[in-house]
Amino acid sequence: SFCVVDLETTGGSPGRSKVTEIGAVRVEGMRVVERFVTLVDPGRPIPEMITRLTGIDDELVEGAPEIGEALERFVAFARQDVLVAHNGRQFDLPILARQVKELGLDASGRSVFDTLPLARALVSGPSATSDIGWNLTSTAIIRIVKAMVERP
Repeated sequence: SFCVVDLETTGGSPGRSKVTEIGAVRVEGMRVVERFVTLVDPGRPIPEMITRLTGIDDELVEGAPEIGEALERFVAFARQDVLVAHNGRQFDLPILARQVKELGLDASGRSVFDTLPLARALVSGPSATSDIGWNLTSTAIIRIVKAMVERP
């Protein structure tokens, strides 16, 4: 099984951004068997540009769990599954790793698969080096992984 994860954050810098939403699906036998989604109170105002991009604003995250509670729930959901994320090695997973470490949670021993290099290899032309599907859905990511597994 593997866990496809996507984050929404307060900005584009893995070193400074705070999580505003965690979304994930667990996949077994190439079928989604479980879903996880939670808004997260980032503890700081969400920039207007990010609200325009994600639709998540300060009012929406008011009363949402703080990152500690959200990450504890996500780590339990993801178990020891391989984590799959689009642009995961450069963005989503460094943010998760930093915040997991800051909170003293144990998320060691996880394998990670980033679909961005594969997507770039499969798509040619200008979009291959620009914004190739920054918003890939979990369904698209599952199809990419399935095609990779079934490829001779």
